[in-house]
Amino acid sequence: MYKEFYPNGKIKRKTLYFANSNAFGITQKFDKNGKIIREINEDKKYNNINYKDIIAFLIKEKLYNDHTKEINGELSITFIEKEKNDSTSKLLGNKNIWIIKNFISPPVFENIYAIDAQTGEVLSHLYKGKEMIQNNKNF
Repeated sequence: MYKEFYPNGKIKRKTLYFANSNAFGITQKFDKNGKIIREINEDKKYNNINYKDIIAFLIKEKLYNDHTKEINGELSITFIEKEKNDSTSKLLGNKNIWIIKNFISPPVFENIYAIDAQTGEVLSHLYKGKEMIQNNKNF
């Protein structure tokens, strides 16, 4: 949970984050007296596939162990909105997508997944630099 405060010590904002950069749940914004002035449903932007679905995918791919809470290697998870005009999103059909990057060493292995945020379809899976398009792989 991230909390931001005004100089007077009163809370300004409270947000939950998944994988360091993906806000989820309800973000609360407060005035200078600590009174809630706005609530934002962060989950709306994720379409049908939210952070819980991404965790299930990580478990299925053996990138995350839910029992021990251990991550296999280094993990980066980013949600890209199609409106952001991101070149990755455009290459993958101008959709909202989740990008999951996994690096394991030694030896160096790299997995990069692009997942459709609407359907859960794996749009692309890059492994050690070779692209393998996976058809109809929903999670």
